[in-house]
Amino acid sequence: MFVLSFGESCFDVVTTGYGLRNVPDLESAIQEIHCVLASGGRFLSLDFNRPVNSLVRGAYLTCFSAVRSALGFTLHRDPNTYRYIPELIRQSPGATAVARLSEAAGFKDVQVVALRGGLMAIHVARELGL
Repeated sequence: MFVLSFGESCFDVVTTGYGLRNVPDLESAIQEIHCVLASGGRFLSLDFNRPVNSLVRGAYLTCFSAVRSALGFTLHRDPNTYRYIPELIRQSPGATAVARLSEAAGFKDVQVVALRGGLMAIHVARELGL
C-alpha cells in the first residue's frame, strides 16, 4: 500500500508533475492523495498520456524512443536518462482510467484536460468531503 507520511485532511492542494506514472500502485496512491486533502482541496496532476488510437500511440512511442537518447545526452550527458519512459507509457492505463480511479477514490468534479493532441494530460479533481 502507498502511504504518505502526513495526517488526514492536511493539504489544500496536492500536485504532481510526471509523478503518477512512477508509483507501483496507482490506485493506492490516488486514494492516499484523497486522504491527505482537506475538504474542498484540489488535486492536479500533469503527465504523459497513453493515446487511445493505436496508430497515434505507436507513432508517439516510436518517436519518443528515437529522441530520448539524444534528449537525455543533451540535457544530462546520459543517453539512458529517459529510457524507461516509453515503457511506462505503454503500461499506463491512460488518462481516462486515471480519472475513473480518482472518482473511485472519492474525488468529485474530475476533469481531464488533454494537451498536445492527447499526448499529455492534466487531471483536475476536488475533495468535497461530507
